[in-house]
Amino acid sequence: MIPEQIVAALPREPAKELPPLQFFVTENVEEQGRHSHMLGRYSVALSPDTAWAILPGGQAAIIGDPYDTEIANADIDKIATILASDVEEAADDDPVYPLWLATRRLAGRWIVMTIDKSGMLHLFGDASILFPVFYHSQEQFCASSSLSFLTGKLDVEMTRSAAEFFQSERYYRPDMLSEPSRLTDNTYWRLDSTPYEGISQLVANHSLSSDGTVRRIWPNPQFDEVEPRTVHAAARDAAGRLVNVAKALPTKYDAVRIPLTAGLDSRCLLAIALAADIPFECYTYAPADHGSRGQDFHADLEIAKRISSDFGIIHHEKRMVLSGAMSEADEIFSNVREQISSPTLPREFPLLRELATERKTVFLNGNMAEIGRAHWGYVDWQKATPEILGLVTRAIGHSAAMEPYAPWLQELRGVAQKFSLLDFLYWEDRMGNWQSSFQQQINMIAPILSPFNCHEILCALMAVPFKSRTTGDVQKEIISILEPRLLSYPFNPGGGTLKNRIKDTLKSKVRMISRQNSRLNLLWFKSRPR
Repeated sequence: MIPEQIVAALPREPAKELPPLQFFVTENVEEQGRHSHMLGRYSVALSPDTAWAILPGGQAAIIGDPYDTEIANADIDKIATILASDVEEAADDDPVYPLWLATRRLAGRWIVMTIDKSGMLHLFGDASILFPVFYHSQEQFCASSSLSFLTGKLDVEMTRSAAEFFQSERYYRPDMLSEPSRLTDNTYWRLDSTPYEGISQLVANHSLSSDGTVRRIWPNPQFDEVEPRTVHAAARDAAGRLVNVAKALPTKYDAVRIPLTAGLDSRCLLAIALAADIPFECYTYAPADHGSRGQDFHADLEIAKRISSDFGIIHHEKRMVLSGAMSEADEIFSNVREQISSPTLPREFPLLRELATERKTVFLNGNMAEIGRAHWGYVDWQKATPEILGLVTRAIGHSAAMEPYAPWLQELRGVAQKFSLLDFLYWEDRMGNWQSSFQQQINMIAPILSPFNCHEILCALMAVPFKSRTTGDVQKEIISILEPRLLSYPFNPGGGTLKNRIKDTLKSKVRMISRQNSRLNLLWFKSRPR
């Protein structure tokens, strides 16, 4: 028998709100009711809305929603042509790295497949592997870039055989559920681990081959030279790329929706949209009752109203119920009940549905910029251990969750010491797992786009001096370059009484200082409630 926790995570009745399977690649499986393509001997099944382009030469394809940050308004076919041109002179002995190098300029959510001379398939994806992809070959090896995508789509007809495969006791890891349930909730397994034998998650900056080989593509000390950047140089480079992403939105979507809060990331998104001179509307959540985040919502709403009024922006105030049952979302999440990536996400769904008024609406998201803001602070490479990584990610004490950290740390030590260790952990562990699941679930309502999800942009942000990253200097400089008037409004002023605002300000300053010091940063993580 399969343990009850896994049964709960598997699909019940198909949810009407779930779209067709977006991307599925497998060998020698009959696909029905989908747009099927062939790349070599591999079949690729896509939903009708998923774009696909084969690169000239026929040995590689790009799938998804890519954006060229150097050429505005380049569609997927033009991007495929550019990629092929960039790798024409590449060495034949490496089918992955030259092609990956050419894709560093791309933002969006996408996956690339390429076949080498022996016929082997290689996969790699966007900067943080946000586009959902599932691969299996003769039931010998499996990989998924989003476990919520996997379990949430097992009810689709074309995956009936896959459903039997995943529910088989042969592939289930009992040890993953012998420990606290945190291992299986929130779609957040660590790095490449999953609760299933023989199934791995794809990790950012890695490629996967059809023989099961996983390879770190970047950093690559043989080729990559990391040049330090000033705040202004990094911001200037990133700003131009981000505006090019935004300029392409009207060619793909009928409506653009931007969350507007008192925070830095949403302000940056607004500056990008204004500089790109595209039509868009903003929205802000406001509390319909007194929940734990009520004061934060009130502060967000006050700033958002001021900015929208001053700039003449259409602004929607959406009341979110912060307490009580979430009955409106029950049907939506009936088949992924144990796989929700955020506790507030079910409460957002009815509101997002109201905002997706046009046939093709896209929601912008700024979370990826956190990678460039040293979100988890600094830890000395020499003192780093798997236990410290587990402390940061709250995996400490859970042996199954701790499993991937030792090999990941050993692999990274030799190639990435010019960067901050916890930046990589936040990028590859946190964003690669939680954010990919979050975006896939939002995609049930409408597509979501992170303009910052571009390798060139993230590397530019990470090449800035560490202290400047902890204070968000690059994002503020991007705003200064694109729309400096937005800097006149306060960031995260807090809400409530004067006493509470002073308390929040002091707490924020203490955290900012602790992030810059390895010992203080670890003390902060140790002091958090488990």
